[in-house]
Amino acid sequence: MANGIDTEKLNCLRKKFLDYIEQLNGIFNSLDTEMYNIESNIDGDGKEEISGKFISIKNQYLPIKSNIQSYIDDFAKVIEGYEIGDMELAKQVINDIVKLEEGSE
Repeated sequence: MANGIDTEKLNCLRKKFLDYIEQLNGIFNSLDTEMYNIESNIDGDGKEEISGKFISIKNQYLPIKSNIQSYIDDFAKVIEGYEIGDMELAKQVINDIVKLEEGSE
C-alpha cells in the first residue's frame, strides 16, 4: 500500500458491489415470479393497480444496477490512477538516485 490507498480493500469492495448486483438480480427475478402468480389470480381494477405498481418498482432496477456499476467502475479508476501514480513516482525516484550516484562519482 505504498500509494496511500488500500487497493486490496477497494478490490474487495468492488467484489461486494458485484455481489450486490447478483443479489439484486435474484430479488427482481423472485419479484417477477411472485407478481406473475399474483396477477394470474386477480381480476378487475385491483389487477391493474397492482400491475402498475409492480411496473413502477421494476423500472427502478436498471437505475439501481447502473448506479452500483458506476461505483464499481469508479473504484477501478481510482485504483488504476494510484497504480499509475506509483509507477511514475518509482521511475522518478530511480532517476533521482541514478543522478545522485552519477554526481558522487
